[in-house]
Amino acid sequence: MNLSRIMRRVAQPVAGQSLVFSAILFFVLIGFAALAIDTGEAFSRQRQQQAASTAATISGLEALGVGGDDNAVVASIKAALAANGITDAEAVVGDWPVLDPDLNYYRAFYTQRGSRVEYPVGTFSGSVPSEFNGIRVEVRSARNTIFAQALGVDTLEVSADNKATWCQCATYVFPMAVSTDKMLGTLPGQSVTLTWTKTKILNAVDEKNHFVWAEWTTSANADNRLKESLGGSGDLIKGFTETTPPAGYSNTSNNGIINNEDWVKVSDSLLQPGSTTLNTLMTALKSGKPILLPTFSKLNYTGSTNPKYTSFRAGGFVRVILTGFSTNTITLRYVDANANCPCVDVPQPKPSEVKLALDQKLIWYLPSVTTTSYDIALVVDVSGSMKWCWNTKTTCGTNANARWYLVKEFLRKFSYKMLDVWNAPEGTPMNSALFPGEELFGKGGDNRISVIRFSGGARTNSPSFGFVNTPTGSDQASVTTRTNTMKASMTTFINWITSGNMDGSTAGAAGLDGGIRYFDNVSADSRKDRFGRPIKLVMMMLTDGLTNVMFEGNNIGDQNHQGVQHLTASGTSPRYCKDPNDPSAGNVRTPGNSGYPITDLPDVQANCPWNGEGNSGGYARAPIASLIQVSDRARNRVAPKRPISIVAILVGDQERFGLADLRIDRIASTGGAFYAKDPNSLNNALRSILESLAQPCYERDALIPAASAKVTVRDSTGAVVAGMGNMQASTTGNLIFTVPEPGNYSFIAERRVTAWSEFPLGAGETLDPNMYNPTRDPRLTGTTYLPQLYNRLQAAEDIVYRNAIPFSIPENAEGTIDLGKYTMIIAENEAFKGLCPE
Repeated sequence: MNLSRIMRRVAQPVAGQSLVFSAILFFVLIGFAALAIDTGEAFSRQRQQQAASTAATISGLEALGVGGDDNAVVASIKAALAANGITDAEAVVGDWPVLDPDLNYYRAFYTQRGSRVEYPVGTFSGSVPSEFNGIRVEVRSARNTIFAQALGVDTLEVSADNKATWCQCATYVFPMAVSTDKMLGTLPGQSVTLTWTKTKILNAVDEKNHFVWAEWTTSANADNRLKESLGGSGDLIKGFTETTPPAGYSNTSNNGIINNEDWVKVSDSLLQPGSTTLNTLMTALKSGKPILLPTFSKLNYTGSTNPKYTSFRAGGFVRVILTGFSTNTITLRYVDANANCPCVDVPQPKPSEVKLALDQKLIWYLPSVTTTSYDIALVVDVSGSMKWCWNTKTTCGTNANARWYLVKEFLRKFSYKMLDVWNAPEGTPMNSALFPGEELFGKGGDNRISVIRFSGGARTNSPSFGFVNTPTGSDQASVTTRTNTMKASMTTFINWITSGNMDGSTAGAAGLDGGIRYFDNVSADSRKDRFGRPIKLVMMMLTDGLTNVMFEGNNIGDQNHQGVQHLTASGTSPRYCKDPNDPSAGNVRTPGNSGYPITDLPDVQANCPWNGEGNSGGYARAPIASLIQVSDRARNRVAPKRPISIVAILVGDQERFGLADLRIDRIASTGGAFYAKDPNSLNNALRSILESLAQPCYERDALIPAASAKVTVRDSTGAVVAGMGNMQASTTGNLIFTVPEPGNYSFIAERRVTAWSEFPLGAGETLDPNMYNPTRDPRLTGTTYLPQLYNRLQAAEDIVYRNAIPFSIPENAEGTIDLGKYTMIIAENEAFKGLCPE
């Protein structure tokens, strides 16, 4: 069948339709004019109103202060609106009226932190009650349209809404002032240890490694003031500030609230973080919840001998998690920086987006396939903690509640689905008591499973087993022979999983590395199914705790505990890893105290002796850093290697830690991390994993227009501005992509129908046209499209169709611009469309 002839036939003119088409075209042109001019004006106006409402809320809040005057707030709001182009704005109290296209309108309200109560601005006669600490301003307008009136749209209304609150960001604020410079140099998730001081640090550079107690309450003595501020849910930063700043400086407001550049009193208390008096309060702060701390940009001191800090200049706030404290130190995990006070709720504008809906006609041909096949390496934790009950940290007296037993049953069900059912001839009834009420049928697949167990190291000896490689054929008889061998090995391993065989520590990195070796031992990268498609590689890790065994350096295979001496590659500079609460934590040259074990502290196991980032200083990676490095190596393999998808399941209740703490979410592929803290969640994880693996189509077969890089967006010069790198696509045909700036663009789809390029193969992969020859497989004889495809694949490559959709992005556009739906038929015949997926 010749595509060009069909296209010519489709394009034949039909007499007598010019007038109809002209009439339709007129309304289409009017619609485009309305889109370009009327909606462009509305976009610009909405943007202006958003800026004006933001300015008005801040200006009104500054006038409000604490117990400010209502008339002054009204005047400030109107002045800010006018300064931002919203002139002669009409104040509205109550519901919005019918909007006059020649006027601007606004509504303003006083708000309360933590409450939905609002009160209209301008209705108090004098001072505003002090319980109001915020301002909300709405701006609204309507304008007559020009072209859209022809379509029945007379006016376009736009609105903007913004709110500012005194220190809305300052919930859970506590009086530990830390260095602005120190926190600006800290990455999210990174931990820092700071030392308390009241005495001036002689080395100014070292000041940033210290913190001071802040003071903003008025209790009887310094110690009580400090305890009051450390207790409960923290202060709202509304209280004591320096009324007389150090010489040469001045406050920005003196409004009773800490603002940037304000000078704040340093507490006179000499209590240290680990003191008996503060221990209970500091322990309560180690709840795992983020807290806010003020930062200092400068410290002031008094005294010529033994000088003491007396005040600090505020530099903003940071959000952190207190993870530990000792006699005179605190350890913080940095989350992010917080805005100055006042804090303004400014909605972030969406990037300039374009949405385009394509009909499901941009396709390529592949056989209808119902099963994807996998090589799956099971990496199973058999450490001593697997003896524990799923909800305790003690050896379980009831097998059914033990972690090892839950994993045993998980593997029994998983292997039945992925070996017995998956590899059985297609359509064979396979119902089982393991899956009551579920109708199971053979899938005709070609899965292989291997198992490697790990505790103190990777264990490849029996009952672990590698991939079965013989017989090598992809026919059903060869698949059945391999499957029977793997089923027997899997049964042996499952039966081996008992409480008595669970022992040792957790060498997760060694386990994953062993799984990778299993794939390489049998050249899994080159294996294909009976359709000639590459087999997918998957590694599934089941573990009940954090990785704490060294994978590299001078202590390979050793558990990383506080008594292990780490050396550089040259065998020098001994270092010990310690609990931040260990009194000796400040001295890394001595072993840690036995009363402060580190084997179950994820932050230590991820960062000591080296966290895997930046300069190692010659030390080996920490156990969890090695785990991440090995997982990255698996997931990011390049041709001729195939990438390995990783599923990671955390088994058992981890109490205060979760997936992120143990870095399980970091090692897993997207969507592949599961926290199975109880039997139900483990069953849910099994169900989700099986459903994901059972997706009927190989991912490169999906009907996603962008998947084969044949879809691009180009600017007016022809330069590509969007493609696979920044285009989201779904099988429904919707595409979302961003463009760098306003201007004229074209969405372009190209279709090569006569050679290898139409098939979205990976680097280094090829496709054998003979696999479409009906003489090779009698089951395919009689199909209509395979012989034609066989002939076409042997022809020379040629671009036979290209389609372009022009569109424009107006100035000041915000939100998503929807271009509508287009049908692009770029195939010889709809009947030849691949059946996978529907």
